[in-house]
Amino acid sequence: MQIPIKRTVERTPGGMMVVPLLAGCIIATFAPDLPKFFGSFTAALFSGALPILAVFYVCMGSTIDLKMTGYIAKKGGSLFATKILLGVIVGLIAGHFCLFSLPGGPNALPNLEEKRNEGLFDFSR
Repeated sequence: MQIPIKRTVERTPGGMMVVPLLAGCIIATFAPDLPKFFGSFTAALFSGALPILAVFYVCMGSTIDLKMTGYIAKKGGSLFATKILLGVIVGLIAGHFCLFSLPGGPNALPNLEEKRNEGLFDFSR
């Protein structure tokens, strides 16, 4: 069953995308404060990059087959774990080289704490 509005929109070339876009442009042009009138939630949806990101995520989510969810989670999880592991490894290597290049070697950090300028942060008063 087709609704007459949808049939009219489909007659326009690219109508499913162009007609709502034009309707939004007309509303934003002639009533720019309309989202604020309806409340903070609606106003938040119409400001910043949130609306386009929401549309993007809905479109991406609608193309995912539920049977593929396990594969996607496995691939995303392995990429995330690899990213975390590489970050830890790079941090450890950089920390090793930076720590030993300080005057005093690895024991330099406690010495740095003793040499801090306590006059800047004197909370004893």
